[in-house]
Amino acid sequence: MKEPGSGLSDESRAALRALYSDNGEIRLSAFHRLRDHLSDEGMRTEESVKAVPFIIEVVADRKAPARPMACFLLASIAIGDEFSWLYASQPLDRLRREVARKAAMTDDELEKELAEWVAAGATERVRMERQISAEWTTALERRDFQRWELAAYDAVRAGLAVYLDALASQDPVVAMSAAYLLGWFPEDAAVIVPHLVHLLDRERDVTTVAVASIAAGLLGDGGHVGLMVALTQRLGGPHFPERWAAAIALAHLSGEPGPVVVRELYDCVRHADRWPDEVPYLEGNMANLAVLSLLRLSDAAAPERLDVLMDRLMTLQPGPSALLVGRSILDVVFPHGRLPEGTTFAALSPQQRKVVVALTAGRASSGTFWLAFLSQHYGLPADVGLPQS
Repeated sequence: MKEPGSGLSDESRAALRALYSDNGEIRLSAFHRLRDHLSDEGMRTEESVKAVPFIIEVVADRKAPARPMACFLLASIAIGDEFSWLYASQPLDRLRREVARKAAMTDDELEKELAEWVAAGATERVRMERQISAEWTTALERRDFQRWELAAYDAVRAGLAVYLDALASQDPVVAMSAAYLLGWFPEDAAVIVPHLVHLLDRERDVTTVAVASIAAGLLGDGGHVGLMVALTQRLGGPHFPERWAAAIALAHLSGEPGPVVVRELYDCVRHADRWPDEVPYLEGNMANLAVLSLLRLSDAAAPERLDVLMDRLMTLQPGPSALLVGRSILDVVFPHGRLPEGTTFAALSPQQRKVVVALTAGRASSGTFWLAFLSQHYGLPADVGLPQS
């Protein structure tokens, strides 16, 4: 490994060197320090960009024991917040246009645009929330956040050939981590997908197959015949995670994937907790990954999804998974987002009323949270007049 150079803190340089340690605990500690420092809550900086070539070098070194860690670290630097990508499918073309547009703007123009954004809020509450956000970071800082976000992504993307080489590794952990990393570069789908298809055709390790399937689905190349054949074959495989991953991928590649895919997604939502940590997405929670996949389908394609999601929510304690499932339920029943100002409970559809009552039942703990969530994000008045429980 080349000695990390200028632009990196002493802490980052020491952690990068520690990735080559023979001690696994030291390598793991270095990984966590680098991830926290270079992608802190999804925030990328100039130092994040400068560290990338040294981390790519770890992946390129076939003797380096930290190759899988380096792949996951690069993914964190490239995309920041994994949930945002999986939930909203980040539009890279729009980000590139925004960075280019704002690069030509003066500080005054940026501040004026930010003020106009605040004033354009649909309601007084929205305008107040935007004002608080605008006071938290300046327009210039916002421009820099986007600039380094894109620069970090492209710096990681530059190592594509290295990751494809790692994908061909005979070590299934290295191949799996490379597949995970490659799934975040949809602009290069035409190059990456054939390699993933080759892996799916030869690989027997269930976790590697599952990650490669999901990565291929995220890349979005549903026109690749070989990929669709490979995923369909895995859909009929003998292992639950293999079938579920294929279903998740096919749901991403087609809005109408067929009843077999939908049935596997339902099964994954209901039972994947029995197989924790099978895939690295969403901290190893395949059920939550299937939940997000169901959101991509129409009511006609997945007619029972609301019941499946509600059943899932009732099994969860308050926390990140419950929030994800609850938000997904609201996305299903409120597909147009924020309601018109002044909407009453009686004006909601029967399905919407049923969900609101179920989420807010008891008005205590999670019920109170969902009342506030509905008010903030969907414009439903907190005193909407729900039936008393």
